[in-house]
Order: sequence, then structure tokens, then C-alpha cells
Amino acid sequence: MALPVFIRNMHITRSKDETQEFTDNADIIRYGSKFIEQWYQIYRTETQKYNVPKRQLLPKRPQPIPKQEIEEQRILTNPYRTKSRQASQNLIQDYQLKLLKRLQRPYFSPKSGSYEIDLA
Repeated sequence: MALPVFIRNMHITRSKDETQEFTDNADIIRYGSKFIEQWYQIYRTETQKYNVPKRQLLPKRPQPIPKQEIEEQRILTNPYRTKSRQASQNLIQDYQLKLLKRLQRPYFSPKSGSYEIDLA
């Protein structure tokens, strides 16, 4: 953050002219127990100490898509068996019965030892 923005964020001036005046004379004007320049230096050292690089500035690497995901994304062209590799069969999600006590979620059913259908 630049010095004029820092002074504006301190809310000690009301106009741009005063902000410019404070910026020009930051080493002369006192605010509290220290000069404005000293407050700005403290702010800069603290931000350098605690701020980590922003993720948006880091270059984004394209991640390769696994073959399994590509096959799942393929449009269903023929739901029947075929020798063509481009046509995929209709895949049904796997559902399993699981004991609620084993999942440590007994609050889903009022009956003890009951079963519930969960996504596998």
C-alpha cells in the first residue's frame, strides 16, 4: 500500500489536498506519539512479516484430467453393448447398505441397529 492510501485509510484527513499535504510532510507531522512516516514504516514491516504471497499472483498450472474422469464425462451415445470405443455404457452409481453404528451416525434413525442407504 502506498503512503497516500495509508494516510487515507487512517481517516485523519477529509480532502485530497490535505492527504497530499500529509504525504509531502509525513516525516514532520506527528500523529499520536510518532510521525506518520514512522507509522507507515511499522505498517510495512508488519505486512512483510505476516503476509504470504497471494494465490492469484501465482501462475496456474493446468492439471491433467485422469482417464477415468474423461470416460465418466463422455456423452452417452449408445446404452447397449457395442464394439465401438466411443460409445459408453450407462454407469449406475454404487449404492450400499451400511450399518449406522459403524458410521457413528445413529441420529439418522430412531431405531437402534437400523440400516440406511448411503452413497458408496
